[in-house]
Amino acid sequence: MIRWLCLSICFIFGFNTFGNVVAANTGRIPFEEALFDIGYRPVEEALKTCESYFNKKIKIPYKLPPIAFTHQLGRCNHTIGINNELEVELINENIPKNHYVIRVRPSEHRINFTQERIDKKYKISNDTYALYVTNRAQVCNYLIFEKDGWQYMLGIDKRISDKVPPKVLIEIADSFL
Repeated sequence: MIRWLCLSICFIFGFNTFGNVVAANTGRIPFEEALFDIGYRPVEEALKTCESYFNKKIKIPYKLPPIAFTHQLGRCNHTIGINNELEVELINENIPKNHYVIRVRPSEHRINFTQERIDKKYKISNDTYALYVTNRAQVCNYLIFEKDGWQYMLGIDKRISDKVPPKVLIEIADSFL
């Protein structure tokens, strides 16, 4: 009996101590902290930084894809020459495929696409045309259009493109045109 009691006490204290060590060692960095480390900020802050850098107002769509996001962050990439842009990322920490991106760059530094890279061309509001491109990046499909001297690229993760087809991206584009 005493042997069993000693074994039980060692077992209980052993697990309790082990549990504390494991908890201390599994403390992970908050998701957003890692993004802040690579330059992401609240969207409003990134937007103001880019507007100040480009000395021009930037509009972003107010409508979002019909999927859940946990984070909305942005960064102003303004140290890479002709590739300077505003980048807005909407992501879900728990569902990685829920990923939507808005990239905005000056039209004079637009990314041009050859015909073979364009999947479809859509007419959106105000007689603006948008290109739908699925082979520009491995991760996202993009709807690309220009407005007010800016090239906009609305990207959605390929894994959820059935939930957010071109029609939804066009509705988002039309939400501020």
